[in-house]
Amino acid sequence: MILLVIGIFYQADFGVFAAKEKIYRAFFIYWKSRDALFSFPIFPGGYFLSSMFLVNLISSLICRFRFSLKKLGILFIHIGLASLVCIELVNGLLSVESLLPIKIGQKSNYSLETNSTELVILNNTSEEVSEIIFPESKIYSGNIINHPDLPFTLHIKKKLINASIRTNDLDQIDQTFQIAPNEMGSKVPILEPPPINKERDLNNLTAWIEVREKEKNIGTLLLSSAIEELQSLKFRNQDFKFVIRPKRRHFPFSIELTDFIHEIHPGTNIPKSFSSQVYLYSEDGVFDRSAYILMNQPLRYKGKKFYQAGYGEDNTISVLQVVENPGWALSYFSPSLIIIGLIYQFMSIFFLYSGKRK
Repeated sequence: MILLVIGIFYQADFGVFAAKEKIYRAFFIYWKSRDALFSFPIFPGGYFLSSMFLVNLISSLICRFRFSLKKLGILFIHIGLASLVCIELVNGLLSVESLLPIKIGQKSNYSLETNSTELVILNNTSEEVSEIIFPESKIYSGNIINHPDLPFTLHIKKKLINASIRTNDLDQIDQTFQIAPNEMGSKVPILEPPPINKERDLNNLTAWIEVREKEKNIGTLLLSSAIEELQSLKFRNQDFKFVIRPKRRHFPFSIELTDFIHEIHPGTNIPKSFSSQVYLYSEDGVFDRSAYILMNQPLRYKGKKFYQAGYGEDNTISVLQVVENPGWALSYFSPSLIIIGLIYQFMSIFFLYSGKRK
């Protein structure tokens, strides 16, 4: 009960996603003062309490339970409760949620993980643009990034988890550096606010990256998820583009938004319903079928669920929440066992007392 109250207050300040990850799907709840270097555990989290419940349940089942047909229902109930805890752990580890903002008439084959970023390098030299992707775990101060398809190495000079950048000043900077015209890390006003844990407010991951050929310094790039424009670097007659963007999760198919309807209650601005009409295409671009996505009617397609989550730009953009959960079928196993156990136990007691009355 105490954990539930903590989660409710935490959710009110930081959102559902943060409460789920920091309170319910954590072994301990940590607290850190503003000037402290380390976080301190102050209360057991959801995973810890669930583990204790699971150990207690299994221990009582082993030590106290004596099997008989009369107690078969109790056995089913205990197994169902134990598997319910285990399945929640599996779902927490395997399920992934992402967002798909898509414009009417646009086709997309990927969604965005808003709580994770990636460093992307594009090579526009050949007819086909090659894309080299490094996960966020590679971006930390002092790290050196190598790749066989890159004629240089990347040295992460400094990383900020969150940064406030006056992007309006980027166009006003004198970009005279010939090889790396965007070497402007020391010229852009940057503030370092504390990291954001709220669900709808995102951190702007920012890094100063030095490009080197062996020991030669080619230039320094300022990359940030707050800067959507690609940063350019020309080297050895090759044109490279750099950007830090939200992590993409690609689909083995494409989805096209053909129509979006946003209804409100008459005389108010309160939303009544959202709905999106989409076309689904196979990986090679062949039309498969059309579908409607409503607020309470998600689209299930090839192991993914698409929920209607929001809208934007005067109802021309539909925001879909994409949920991937490989263990979704296991979620029906535990409740089924518990229901079977309850029915069996109730019916066995019912027939037992019915026989005694006769």
